[in-house]
Amino acid sequence: MKRLLLLTILLVFVACNQEGKKHHDNHDEHSHDHEMSTESSFKFGTWITSEKDKSNEDYAAEFKKYKSGGIDEVLINTLTDPKELERLTPIAAKEGLKVHAWIMAVNRPGDTVALKHPEWYMVSKEGKSCFDTRPYVGYYQWLCPTRKESRNHILGLVEGLAKVEGVESVHLDYIRFPDIFLPIGLLPKYDLVQDHEMPEYDFCYCDVCISEFEKMHHKNPLESKNTANDMEWKNFRLNAQLEYRHGGHISSEAVNALVSKGVTRDTENRSTTYIIPAVLADRFGNVILDDEGNTIQNNFQYSASDVIASSAFNRIGELSILDASVVRLRELSLHYDLPVSKLKKFPFKTASITLAGRNLWYYAPYMPKYANYDPESAGGGGGFGVPSSKQFSIGFSATF
Repeated sequence: MKRLLLLTILLVFVACNQEGKKHHDNHDEHSHDHEMSTESSFKFGTWITSEKDKSNEDYAAEFKKYKSGGIDEVLINTLTDPKELERLTPIAAKEGLKVHAWIMAVNRPGDTVALKHPEWYMVSKEGKSCFDTRPYVGYYQWLCPTRKESRNHILGLVEGLAKVEGVESVHLDYIRFPDIFLPIGLLPKYDLVQDHEMPEYDFCYCDVCISEFEKMHHKNPLESKNTANDMEWKNFRLNAQLEYRHGGHISSEAVNALVSKGVTRDTENRSTTYIIPAVLADRFGNVILDDEGNTIQNNFQYSASDVIASSAFNRIGELSILDASVVRLRELSLHYDLPVSKLKKFPFKTASITLAGRNLWYYAPYMPKYANYDPESAGGGGGFGVPSSKQFSIGFSATF
C-alpha cells in the first residue's frame, strides 16, 4: 500500500508495495539496516487441454494473453502425448510462461493401450469392471494401481512427459480410487441416495487386490459381512476441507493499530532509519526535475517513529485497507467405524466415532507477518473485529 508522509516536502510514491530501503545514519553508529518486503510469493497458473489442430501462431497469441493477464505458469493436458508437449513447451516459454504437464493418472478414459488389457481395470464389489461398466459418468474408467502392469503403464506415461525438455513438473490428477460417496450437493444430479456404501461404487475387488490383501491379512474382503466396518480393509477415513479466497479487500483498524503502536514484531527494529522509495515533488504534488529533466529520487532519511507511528501515518485511511486473500483449513475430521465384533455386548448394529475441528489453520500472505490477523475477523465491516476461534467436537453415532 502507499505510504504518504505529510512533511515539508511531499513525497510522490513510484508504486504500491515496494520495498522500504535501508540506510545507515552517518551520525548514529547504532543505526542498522532493515528491509521490508511485501513481494508476493504466489504464482498463478491455469489448466488447458491442447488442440492438435490449433496452429503455433494461435497458441503464441493465447500464451501471450495469459502472461499479460498475470498468469505465470500453464499446466497442459496433451492426453499424454509427449510430441504435442514438445511442440507447445517452447512456444509458452518464449512468452515467459513455465510449463507443467498435466495427466489423468489412475482414471484413464479411452487409453488405447489400456483398452487392449481389460484385466488392468478396477473391479467393483459388485464384480463389474470399469472397462465396460463405468461408475457415475462415462469418463470414469479407472486402472487398478495394485496390478503391476497397469501401474507400470501409468508410470511410463508420466516418464514420457517428464523427459520433455523445458517441462517443470508433471501434475498427477485423479490419483485415487473412485468416489464411494459423492458430495451431498451432487446426489440429486445422479438421483442417488447414499446412506450406506453401495457395492457398485466400492473399488477395487479385482483378483490382484484380493490376493494381495489375503497375503497380508489372511482373509477375503468379499467374505466380510460388512467391509464398511472392516478395520484392515477400510482403515481410517480422513476428510479435510481446504479453502482458498483470492483477492478482495478489508478495512482493519486492528492491524493498523497493532503495527503503528509497535505491538507486533513487524516493527521491532526501532533504531532503523528509512529512505522511502519515491521521487521528490513540491507541496502541490508536482514532480521536481533536475537540470537534465530527470526525476529526483528521494534521499531524505526518516526514523522508524516518523515512518510507522507518526500522526500523518495514522490519518491515512488507505493504510487500513488490506488484501483479504487467505488459505484456510476450514474443517478436518477423523472417522472410525468400530468393528462389529466389538459391539456384540452392546445393542448396536453399527457404531462410529468422529473427531472434528474447524478453523484449525489459516495463512493470510498479505497481512503483516506477526499480526496473526485472520481476514475473516473483520467481518466485512472494518473496525477491530472479533478474533476467529478454533472449534473442536467429538461425535458418536450408532444404529440399532
